[in-house]
Amino acid sequence: MASPRESAYQIALQFEQTQRRLDQLLTPELKRFSEDARARNFIRAMVSGSTRHLLYLDWISAQLYHGKFKKMLNKTKVVLRLALYEIIFMDSIPEHATVNEYVKLARKKLGNRTAGMVNGLLRSYLREKEKLQPQIKIAEPAERISITHSFPLWLVKRWIELWGNEETERLCAALNRPPQFDLTIHEQRISVDKFKKLLDDKGIAYRVSAHFKNILAVQEMQQIIAGGWLEAGFCSVQDESAVIPVQLLNPGKGDLLLDVCSAPGGKYLQILEDQPGIAVAADMDLRRLKQVKKNVQRRGLKGAAYVCADGRHLPFKPVFNKILLDAPCSGLGVIRKHPDIKWRRTMQEIVDFSVLQQAILSSSSTVLRPGGYLTYGTCTLGPLENETVVRTFELQQKTQFRRFPLPSFVKPFVSGEAIHTFPQLHGTDGSFCVLFQKTNAST
Repeated sequence: MASPRESAYQIALQFEQTQRRLDQLLTPELKRFSEDARARNFIRAMVSGSTRHLLYLDWISAQLYHGKFKKMLNKTKVVLRLALYEIIFMDSIPEHATVNEYVKLARKKLGNRTAGMVNGLLRSYLREKEKLQPQIKIAEPAERISITHSFPLWLVKRWIELWGNEETERLCAALNRPPQFDLTIHEQRISVDKFKKLLDDKGIAYRVSAHFKNILAVQEMQQIIAGGWLEAGFCSVQDESAVIPVQLLNPGKGDLLLDVCSAPGGKYLQILEDQPGIAVAADMDLRRLKQVKKNVQRRGLKGAAYVCADGRHLPFKPVFNKILLDAPCSGLGVIRKHPDIKWRRTMQEIVDFSVLQQAILSSSSTVLRPGGYLTYGTCTLGPLENETVVRTFELQQKTQFRRFPLPSFVKPFVSGEAIHTFPQLHGTDGSFCVLFQKTNAST
C-alpha cells in the first residue's frame, strides 16, 4: 500500500495533469485509508495546502533551480511543491526528516538522478530560506501579490482594478486561510443550548456566530461526524453566507417554493427545515438531483418534490410565490474551501457564467406569481456575475420587478441594495445576493 506522502503525490500529479476538481481526485484515494484518520487528514492537508500555495512554492523552486524551471518535468515540480509545503507550513515535522522522505519518494518515482537534484534543491532552501521572500524581491504590486499569495496574475490584476492593491492583498490572504466549519443548528430538531451542551460534553471548542444565533463554528469535523449529529439532522455544515438567501425568502406554511438550481442541495434542505407547504427542487443534472432526494429522505423532511429541468427553460407556469436562484457561478468566493478553483478558472468562463446566469434569471422570473419573491445569489466575487447580471435583468424587466428592502439582520453585509460578503471583511465565504419582488402580472 502506498504511503500517505505517495498518495498525496499521486493526487497532486493528477491535478497537475488533468485540472480535475480536487475533491473528485481525493475521494477515491482517501477510501484506501478508511481505517486511518490521521493518514487521511495528512493527505488532505498536503494536497489542499500545496494547491493553495502552488505559485509561491514554484517560485521558490525556480529561484533555486539552475536551469529553465518551465521545462522541469511536472512530476519533479509536484515532489518539490509537496516537500516545500511540508517544510514551510507543517511545523510539527522536522525539516531534515521531510527532506529525507521526499528524496526517497523522488528516487522511487523518478530515479536516482532526480532524487539527487531534489535533495540538493531542498537543502539549498534550508540554507537560503531567509533570502527567498517574494514580498522583498518583487517590486511590482500585482506580481508580488500573485506570487506571495499564489493567485493567477490575471485574476489579481482584475481584482486590483476593482478594489485596489491593499484590499486585493487582504482578500487573497483571507482566501488562503484554511476554513473553519460553520454548523447551522436545526432548532426544529434540537435547541441551540442543547447542541452546545453536546459539544461541551465532548470537549469540542466552538465559536458562536456574531450574526446568526443558530450557527456555531468548529475547527474540525471528526467528532461531529462520529457523534451522528449530521445524520440525526441536528445540524448541517453551511457557511454563514450560504444561509442568507433562504432566510431572505423566509419559507413558511402555505408557500409554493422553487429552488431552481438545487444540487448539491444544501439550501434546499434548509428550505425544507423551515417547513414550507411544498418546495420543488429543480436541476438539470439527474444524478445530482437523485442525490438531493436521498439526502432529503435520510433527514425525513416533508414537502419535497423533484423535477429534472434546465433552469434556462423551466417547464412551469407562474405558480410559485417564492423562488430561490442560487446561480451556477465561477465559485471564486469559496476558494478557502476549494483552492483548486483559482487554477481551474479563466476569464472566459466568468463571461460564460454571466451569460448563463442571465438566461436562468430571466426564465425564473416567468414562473413567479405577481407579488411573489425571488432571490438571486452566487458564491463568487466581482460585478460581472453579480451586479451586472441583476442590473441587466432590471433593465429588461422595467417595472415588473423591484428590489425588495432588505431586513435588518443582513445589515452588516449590505452594500447599496445588495448583500455582499467578503472573507477579509466578514470571515465568511464571498457571496452576493439580492431580493426581488414581482410587481406586475404581465411577463
